[in-house]
Amino acid sequence: MSITLTLPVFKALRRPRTETSAVPWYHDIWHVATLVTATLASIIAAIWAYANQTIVLYSDAHSHLAAARRVLDNVQPGIGQLGSVWLPLPHIIMLPLIWNHFLWQTGLAGTLTSMPCYIVTAGTIFLTIRRLTLDSRASFIGALVFVLNPNILYLQSTPLSEPILFAMLALASYFFLLWAEADKKRHLLLAATFTMLATVARYDGWALYLAFLVLLVIISWLRHAPRGKLLLDLTLFGTLGGFGIALWFLWNAVLFGDPLYFAHGPFSSQKQTDSFIQSGLADTYHNAGRSLWTYIVATAEAIGPALLVLGVVAVVAFVVRRRFTPTMLGALTILIPFPFYVLAFYVGQDVMFIPHANHPPYFYLYNARFGAEMAAPAAVFIGTFLVDVFRRLPVAQIAFIGVIVVQQFFIATGGVIALQDGQYGVSCYVGRPIAAFLAQHYDGGRLLIDEFHSEIDISVVGMSFKDVVYEGDGSLWDRALRDPASVADWIVTQPGDLITAKIDINSVAFLTDFMPVQEESDHLILWHRKGLPPLPTRPLPADVIAPYQICDTAKQIYAT
Repeated sequence: MSITLTLPVFKALRRPRTETSAVPWYHDIWHVATLVTATLASIIAAIWAYANQTIVLYSDAHSHLAAARRVLDNVQPGIGQLGSVWLPLPHIIMLPLIWNHFLWQTGLAGTLTSMPCYIVTAGTIFLTIRRLTLDSRASFIGALVFVLNPNILYLQSTPLSEPILFAMLALASYFFLLWAEADKKRHLLLAATFTMLATVARYDGWALYLAFLVLLVIISWLRHAPRGKLLLDLTLFGTLGGFGIALWFLWNAVLFGDPLYFAHGPFSSQKQTDSFIQSGLADTYHNAGRSLWTYIVATAEAIGPALLVLGVVAVVAFVVRRRFTPTMLGALTILIPFPFYVLAFYVGQDVMFIPHANHPPYFYLYNARFGAEMAAPAAVFIGTFLVDVFRRLPVAQIAFIGVIVVQQFFIATGGVIALQDGQYGVSCYVGRPIAAFLAQHYDGGRLLIDEFHSEIDISVVGMSFKDVVYEGDGSLWDRALRDPASVADWIVTQPGDLITAKIDINSVAFLTDFMPVQEESDHLILWHRKGLPPLPTRPLPADVIAPYQICDTAKQIYAT
């Protein structure tokens, strides 16, 4: 006699596609499970990052923290300190926490604002899949592709701007999908609101805004919408969704005298990319095939090759099944970062170095974390694909959970590329001996520094930004360059920076007032004003150099 064992099949929660009968999130056990899983994963990842001192490995992480801190703590505090290149939303949401020295120094001010963004993204991915499939079980499993991804878990533990973009992009795409299906004005307004927030978080949001405008016209045409309604929808979405972009042009025009200062100013991404292009290192520049391949490899590294293949199959299946419908077009908007980065590499607005794609022999990683933006789209389309599979083969749900978990395990053990990029990529933060010297001997007084070129972390020194004069301090900066001894007791210089362009550090006049007290291998020099009391000596804090030792070694290899 044979015994047949019936494998358990989780019951899917289904709902009719109507607004009035929508299931509240707290009544859907799978949605609650998604949020609980994401919350636990977020907390564990943040604790790990803090314990292992990986929160501020990136130079960009330090820059974001500094931009937020300066709004409250600076020689000239105020919103003008938000700057011209970094978009302001990631710094604005840190303001309630950044005033605390411990949260600023450790980077937790950014971690604690990135974590809710990750949880919101997870919940929105679930809602998007459920909207497309009416299957909560598949929505939960699909969301795990994002929730359990080690690259995402690392990024949500940092002050970087990616987590807030993940949330705004997911929310904007979700509400645009709702509008595409139901044509409700409130959905369009919500999509425009989150699009506007995305445009002031990262420049990826600008591509999303333009794509929405085009798709709004196409979807209205598919519905045979009257011209008057189309114009009204375009006006509403275009005005609200583009408000952040218009404000950023105005901001740059008023504060820096050029509405495009963020795009081609001396601190812009374009200027940095130009240096790679001129050195012959940007092989994606004007090479469509290389640009496409680079981002495909970055995506495979970020989400895993198995989930990349499954995601591509899922997108193709979704497009074939839904054909050219408003729902299909609305759902595809979450894929916008893919063409955005391919185009950015091609036109020379950005560059990426990544193994197996294009990295020069002496640069290993650069901007590799960008591939993680495909985790949310992969989750959505894999979730929609699972429904058809489950209906034909219910036991497959266990197999798919296994594939997702195993792939994340291989990513975690084989190398979390977003973490590696921060540890020894081009963007890793160097543990500066000058920072160590100041942490041991600083006794007060103002520091004159070109922060863009020098990258000295003063949070470990115990000084306030009120004691730092940098290139964003307007008239005080200009006065310090004319007469440094009247403004500063300390100066950091480097050949080719903004300070040595105005001050001759070899002149008799300068050497009469200042003496070098620390010099690094790249000729970064710390000067101290003569005639002041002897410097104290304190124990060196462990977090000044230790977290960045891998980066220090990597930079030495690059230099040779």
